[in-house]
Amino acid sequence: MTIPIEIRNISYLFGILLITSCFRIPSSAPEGMNLSIQKFAKMPTELGECSGLIYLNEKLIINNDGGGGPYLHLIDPSTKDTLGRKLISGAMNRDWEAITYYKKKNEILIGDIGNNLGQRKDLNIYHVDASTFQLNKTVSVVYPDQTSFDVKKHNFDCEAMIVKNDNYLLFTKNRGNKNTNIYTAPIYTSEFVFLDSIPLEGMVTDAYYHEESDQVLLLCYQFVFGGFKNSLVILKPTSEENFKVRSIFNIKPAEQIESITHFKDNKFLIGSETGFGNGRHLYIVTIEGF
Repeated sequence: MTIPIEIRNISYLFGILLITSCFRIPSSAPEGMNLSIQKFAKMPTELGECSGLIYLNEKLIINNDGGGGPYLHLIDPSTKDTLGRKLISGAMNRDWEAITYYKKKNEILIGDIGNNLGQRKDLNIYHVDASTFQLNKTVSVVYPDQTSFDVKKHNFDCEAMIVKNDNYLLFTKNRGNKNTNIYTAPIYTSEFVFLDSIPLEGMVTDAYYHEESDQVLLLCYQFVFGGFKNSLVILKPTSEENFKVRSIFNIKPAEQIESITHFKDNKFLIGSETGFGNGRHLYIVTIEGF
C-alpha cells in the first residue's frame, strides 16, 4: 500500500508512539476471549512493505506490494534469518496485497489486487506451485458491479483474500463507505459475484481463514492523529453463507499493520510496513479462548 501524501506529511513526532514489548488489549469479544501481542522480529530492510504473509513448511513467506518486484521472500522463524527470495517468473507485481495457501493443490495464491485509485483493469490472482515456485495459472479479477474506473473514493480496492470451500473470497478496502464488500468466485475462475457487505471501524488490509474453527480474521486500520488505529475482527460465517462479527480487538502499536497468518495453536503473526520512522515488525498475537 502507498500512504497518501497528506498522511506522509504528518509530523514525524506525531507518528511515533511508545512501544513496549508486550500488550494486553481490551476487547469487544465473548467472555473468556482475550488477546495479547508480543514483538517477534524486526524484518530486513528489503521487506519494508510487508503486505502478505503465510507460514508454510516451517518458513515464513512474505511479499512486498507494488514496486517490490515479483518475488516471494523467505524467513526462518526459529532464527529470524532471511533465506533468500524466489522469483515468480511470468508474474508482475503491480500491487501485490494478499497471499494465501490453497492446500488442496499445494499452491500459493498471490493477489495482485491493490487498486488505490479504482482505475485498474488488470487485477489478477497468481497460482504458484508451493514446492517449485513456478507460476501455474493466472486468474483475472473483475468486479461485476464496477461501472466507473475514475473515482477517488471507491469500493474496489482490495488487500484481503482467502480460499474457503474451493472458492475465492475477496474482502474489499472500501474507501467510499468504510464497509467491506465480499466477493466470491469458484477457484480458477473469474466469475466473481457480490456476496455480502459488512460495516467495520476501518479499512480491511488482510484476512486469514482459520479452517479448523471456520472463522475469518480481518485486519483493519484507520488513519488517526498520531498514525494508525488498528483492529482485529473475527468473523463467523452464517448459515446463509454471509458473515457476522464475533469479536473486535484493538491492536497496538500504531504502525501500519498489513498482514496476518496463523502460526501455531492459538497464535497468529501480524506484520507491519515501514512508516513514520518505525514499522517493519512481526508480532505474535495470542488469542485466548479462540
